[in-house]
Amino acid sequence: MKHFRRLSIIFTLMVLSSAICRAGDSIHVQNIHEMFDAKTLKTVSPYKVGVTDFVTYTITGANKNSKFGVYGEVICICLPDNGDFVTTTKITNLKRVQTLYEPADKDYLNGAYPTMQILFSKDSVDWSDLASIATHSKASADVTLPSAGDYFVRVKNTGSSKPIYIRVMEYATQHCNCFRYQP
Repeated sequence: MKHFRRLSIIFTLMVLSSAICRAGDSIHVQNIHEMFDAKTLKTVSPYKVGVTDFVTYTITGANKNSKFGVYGEVICICLPDNGDFVTTTKITNLKRVQTLYEPADKDYLNGAYPTMQILFSKDSVDWSDLASIATHSKASADVTLPSAGDYFVRVKNTGSSKPIYIRVMEYATQHCNCFRYQP
């Protein structure tokens, strides 16, 4: 009977600890065109701010074409000029960001002169460029952060003649109440 009680206590602790320290990823797909059509993306005139249930996007650029606009009949985030960027509000427990963009034949992250920066910030003041650790393929950039945390995200056009049109932003957030060891 003593062994049964001990096993029962161990089993209960295992169940409780797995409920408390359960880590898992949630994927948040932000397809700009689909969200605009479904009215789950609300834009503020002159189409520089877009609000969703998950995040708010703010587009900054001197050109009037830096905005939520149309490229190839698809509504997207338009960053046509060098210096244009889009910034999100803070995303809790962010682990990974994937950006799908057009035109697909451009190489924005590689080569002698990269023309896209993917920046992260904890306070929206000091920004770190993590494009160098991005996994890049035609029409996408995927960045896994060194550690999950609360971050603002910024995608910036740094090319003088390569416009960027973002179709989809996908975010992976990690939910964990686990003890984080920091040496």
